[in-house]
Amino acid sequence: MIKFIGASSNPPGVSPEDARTHYELRHPALADSLPSFNKYMLLYIQNYAIDIGVEFSAPRIPFLNCSEIWFKDIDSLLEAYEVPEYQLLREDEKRFGNFDNLGVALAEDVMIFGEDARPRFKLIRFIERNPEIEMADFLEVWQGDYASAMLNSGSVRSLAKTYIQNHALIGAKISFPVKFADGVDEYWFSSPSDIAPFLKAESEVAKDVGIDRIVNRKDMKQIASECRVLPGHELSFNILRKL
Repeated sequence: MIKFIGASSNPPGVSPEDARTHYELRHPALADSLPSFNKYMLLYIQNYAIDIGVEFSAPRIPFLNCSEIWFKDIDSLLEAYEVPEYQLLREDEKRFGNFDNLGVALAEDVMIFGEDARPRFKLIRFIERNPEIEMADFLEVWQGDYASAMLNSGSVRSLAKTYIQNHALIGAKISFPVKFADGVDEYWFSSPSDIAPFLKAESEVAKDVGIDRIVNRKDMKQIASECRVLPGHELSFNILRKL
């Protein structure tokens, strides 16, 4: 399946707490009220930032949320974002998201290892290749060498229960004021306490593969999060009616 992935921090003038409330309650309710858009959605996942005791180098202002909206295929995704009513969602996104601090990707979910039943804690990384690296060379290392090394690393797999590579849809774009990522890594964990030691284990794998030559890891935008699936938004809609 195909998905849109978008992460952001709170907008200027909006507290993290108010941004979280709007993101968690009001935005899903609005999405639920727009059938011309949500008829295309197969799944809506919200990821909320958690504290793992590690300060990421990027983004400079930490992400607070990350959305995943799933679609049947690329045509469905592109049609959904052309619906006029989507502009209502876009304006609402500015109430909880800082459009000057985004991570965005359109991608296909590819499992490297793990099970279909995924834990709820995860590390999400937006990957961009170094400017001098061609896309084909990046894909060869990331989807090939790095994925294989992660699959075969006992130290990595003792901590991460599932590893997903989100392969960017080359040439597919929707209107967003940011450069789209070349790919997105998702690592899933049974406990948030596993994420910090995983970072050390993964860095050894990355060093052995030599991925720094391909990927700008210093400026790699990351968020450690807890996820929640919103299958129908009824709960959020009912809460919104009371606010």
